[in-house]
Amino acid sequence: MSWAASSASSSSSRVTPSGSTPPALRGMCESRSSIPTSGRTRVTLRRIATRPAPTIRSRSGTPSPGAATPTCAACGTSPAVSSSTCTRPACTLSSLWRQGPKGATMSDTITEPQKTLPVLDEVDVVVAGGGTAGVAAAVAAARAGARTLLIERAGFLGGVAASGLMTSMTNFIFTGDQRQVVKGVCEEVLERLVAKGATSPAWRTRALPQIPFEQQAFRIVLIEMLREVGVQILVETWVSDVVREGDTVKGVIVESKGGRQAVLCKVVVDAT
Repeated sequence: MSWAASSASSSSSRVTPSGSTPPALRGMCESRSSIPTSGRTRVTLRRIATRPAPTIRSRSGTPSPGAATPTCAACGTSPAVSSSTCTRPACTLSSLWRQGPKGATMSDTITEPQKTLPVLDEVDVVVAGGGTAGVAAAVAAARAGARTLLIERAGFLGGVAASGLMTSMTNFIFTGDQRQVVKGVCEEVLERLVAKGATSPAWRTRALPQIPFEQQAFRIVLIEMLREVGVQILVETWVSDVVREGDTVKGVIVESKGGRQAVLCKVVVDAT
């Protein structure tokens, strides 16, 4: 930083920097303080921002004064021409993600060798998805006598209704004109929530426009209902593929922290 002082009559509306200030920097001058002196003269101190002169590289590669320094097209930082040569961490990581540590691009592919997967279990029905629909399907299948396995990718059951994204069960049961169109397992869940004090019994008479419920109690109720009918539960597990024989689905491929495994079954219910 450098300082320039100039004097002017108090009747002047502007005070210009010293004549030694380069014209290109005059627009960058900022008045910091005005010190009144005797008479009608006012001395103004101005702070002049300075920056290093840009550099031009000649054809021979040697820097030449006055040229603009190349900047990164991604982040605008100099000196760099593209994000692949920029040294900032953000661009470096982005480049590694696109190209890989050895320069491979994301469009490159490999052929994975054929694998032999262990069979985790063999059941009658596999239900993929442990939300409200999946739980209802699993309970219904088990009550019909089927050996049932419920698979959920999250660490809990209930889906958005149990994750705090829904605070009312009204839309699960009633239409807009308050007609009850859903019963069965969903109605059983509500009655169990009433017994636990997790919702109001007023839902039966439609005295409330909404049916608020406590999400943690809702999760517990779902697990209790599944255990009562003997449904096996897998959480934090993804259904990544199906096992086929021609046009018939014979099972699913699941992936979890335990690895990649197969589950054989007669019926697959997709409730994802």
